[in-house]
Order: sequence, then structure tokens, then C-alpha cells
Amino acid sequence: LGASNQATWEEPAKQANVSPFNAYTAANAFDWRNGLYPSKSYPAARSSSAPSAPTVSASGAQRQATITITKGATAPTWGYSIHRSTTSGFSPSWTNCIALVAKDSNGNATYIDTPLPAGTYYYTAIPFNDDGKAGTAATQASATVT
Repeated sequence: LGASNQATWEEPAKQANVSPFNAYTAANAFDWRNGLYPSKSYPAARSSSAPSAPTVSASGAQRQATITITKGATAPTWGYSIHRSTTSGFSPSWTNCIALVAKDSNGNATYIDTPLPAGTYYYTAIPFNDDGKAGTAATQASATVT
């Protein structure tokens, strides 16, 4: 987090008698358990324009799958949540989220899911902004792992 984002966590940290890092972690963990995305600043505004649905592709290899996320028309300002299932047509949720990844300078991301047993896996990604505003999930992609 940048200095301006870090400063917003000072007051909730004092109120809870914890470090700003612990205030940040606790608040975002609480939001995540309640189906909300993390925010870099306190309080979470979630008022930005939602990022567009990205495109996800997946390729399998021995004991791993590589997930490539290409930004939609509007890239997220923070990153993506990546969700996995062994069933096609699944609904992404915090229970099947395997990673939160930061976007690169072009608004895209790559993630290697490993180690995995052999089988077919389905992936999707949801973009989200610095203020915790989430966008629409990508169409699912599949990878066969050997």
C-alpha cells in the first residue's frame, strides 16, 4: 500500500489497539467472509465504476494449470480473484477462490495453479478495484492436468 492508503488505517488501528497492518488485514478478512472485496483504504468506498469482465484462458500441463487473464474494456485498478472448480458452470465465491492476484502494468495477469492431481479444472476470474468494487466474472475456461 502507498503512504496515503496506509494513513487511512491509523484510526481503526488505534480504536482496536492493533497495528495499522492488523487493522487492514482484519477488516478485509471480515469483508471477504461477507462476500465483499478488499479495499486499500479505510473505509471501503466501493464507489468506483466496476471493471469490465476479463477473458480467461487456461492450459494444463503435468500437475499444474496456467491461468491467463486478459483485461476487459475497463481494467481493474487492483487485480483479480481466481476461482476454481472441478464442475463446469460453478458460481464463483470466496469458498472456491484460490488466489487474489495483482494486475500487471497492462491490466492483465497470469497465475500458475500447482500442484494439482490429474483431472479437468474450470476457472473464472473477477476483476476488482482499489476501493473494493468488483466487476463481472469472466466466462469459464477449462484446463486438463496430467
